[in-house]
Amino acid sequence: MPFSLPAPLRMCLLPALFAISLIGARGADSPAGTGSASPSPDSHAGQTVTDLDMAFDLIRRRIRNAPRVGEPAPALFLPLAGDAERFVSLHTLRRSRPVVLLFGSRSCGVFRESLGGIQELYFRFGNDVLFLFVYIREAHPMDGFEGDPDADVLDPVSFAEREALAARTREHLRIRFPAVVDSMDDATAVRWGAWPVRLFVVDTDGRIAYAGAQGPWGYRPYRGYLHGDGRYQEKSFAAEDTHESSKESLEEFLEKRFPTSR
Repeated sequence: MPFSLPAPLRMCLLPALFAISLIGARGADSPAGTGSASPSPDSHAGQTVTDLDMAFDLIRRRIRNAPRVGEPAPALFLPLAGDAERFVSLHTLRRSRPVVLLFGSRSCGVFRESLGGIQELYFRFGNDVLFLFVYIREAHPMDGFEGDPDADVLDPVSFAEREALAARTREHLRIRFPAVVDSMDDATAVRWGAWPVRLFVVDTDGRIAYAGAQGPWGYRPYRGYLHGDGRYQEKSFAAEDTHESSKESLEEFLEKRFPTSR
């Protein structure tokens, strides 16, 4: 997939960067809106992932939390990376257009290697949907599980550190759409079953329109992208993964939903 567009097209879509609902200041109440199921307990929330066993156990515990297609989207009300006094409400945001939620972190190689294709989708479909990057706990920090030297980051130990790293990540990777930051107890990642990387689309009625499979193995941002051929997910999580995820890529979903933007 090519990762560049003509400059005029980029310029006409840049205003979509700012088509985002920002609400109040820190501590404002979250609008109503929760998924249909209660999240499973998670003893790993708020902790750096240190080894493979912990990573797999974390995924197993959260895999059933993720909302299915047609279910109400869980509430999402998070501070903006780079301006943590301003909050983004999914409840308000999705009223104007469907919202693509991209969950990931700086040290997730799958997230980084797919980002060019994700941004291509943003340029293609940015007039039809809003894109939002949800920064969650680091997947492979240098002080954690299989530290990624290409990212060379430590897992933040305070929200101020996490917010600053999220803002630097967005700037360094030149992410064209806004980013919000999960809390240090990982509440959003737990509820959405989103670690280490995952995609969802929330429709204007507040329901899940696209539910990406558990990442990294089921992560399918665009046509032809498949991490590990899906075999590890099939082998390790077949019993736990009762989640009825979308089998098509995000690209294919958007093409079907918005055929005139292809």
